[in-house]
Amino acid sequence: MTATPPPQKKQLRQGQSLSTGTSAPSLSPEDVLSPLQNLFARSSDPAGFVQGFAEYARLLVGALAVTLHEEVEGGKPKVVGFSAVAVRPEQQKQLVPHPDEVGRTLKARRGRKVNVPIDGRQHAFLLVPLKISDSPSICLTACLGPERIGFADPCFSLLHLATQLLIQREILSDANEQTAAFHQATLLVEMFSRTGEADTLKRSLFTLATELEKFFGCERVAVGRTRGRRCKVLAISGVSAEEKRTLATTQLAGAMREACAVDNFTVWPGQPDLYENAIISANQDDLLHSFKAGR
Repeated sequence: MTATPPPQKKQLRQGQSLSTGTSAPSLSPEDVLSPLQNLFARSSDPAGFVQGFAEYARLLVGALAVTLHEEVEGGKPKVVGFSAVAVRPEQQKQLVPHPDEVGRTLKARRGRKVNVPIDGRQHAFLLVPLKISDSPSICLTACLGPERIGFADPCFSLLHLATQLLIQREILSDANEQTAAFHQATLLVEMFSRTGEADTLKRSLFTLATELEKFFGCERVAVGRTRGRRCKVLAISGVSAEEKRTLATTQLAGAMREACAVDNFTVWPGQPDLYENAIISANQDDLLHSFKAGR
């Protein structure tokens, strides 16, 4: 990737302040597709695409700024994309993570959240690393203002999802494949955006499970959460809360707990076409029987 042009100075909406402590504009579910179409219209221009991606990711999560760093062998990571609400250079500088934090993230190959005080108020950097084939590693960082820190987890999910746009653009050269990848990415982004509009966590997770079942074309999708050694099944697609109590959710929670313990994909039963990093689960025949599933 090449160096990005200077950040574009955008006019703020009426009533918005340039202070880094104020809220940042974000995309509504209805506004998700148009910016994506504009972004992919620039796919033949690598630098323009990266800059456009930074602007899109910032609006997607309602961040004060989004920065893309590229790993440099033997040197400090360099900025290849940047978008911020703030216009003045001294304000923009505060919204960019320290190169050492970026370097640690790229080395660990894991997403990180770093809390930082800016102008006397608590902010957070969400750092997401990604590797695209033989290209240098990239670190995507969003700076959240005080009012957005409470939404750090869903913002992390959206950032991880958004990185697929970079990956798909890099690895798919055929025009038809690019179009298919674009539509798939837009469906996922729209899905997560609409899920976030639910008025309760329970409804949000049920919507997510139901939409993922449709997207993957599978028989059932379940969402759970772990706390310590405990795991609780929170939503199962196509199953009401009352029905969920009668199903073998204990078996399902056990399978989820195993995946979290090994921190990787788990699959049962094993098949020759498994993803190379997948781990064969402990025997889950009882779980398959309970849910009338084949895999």
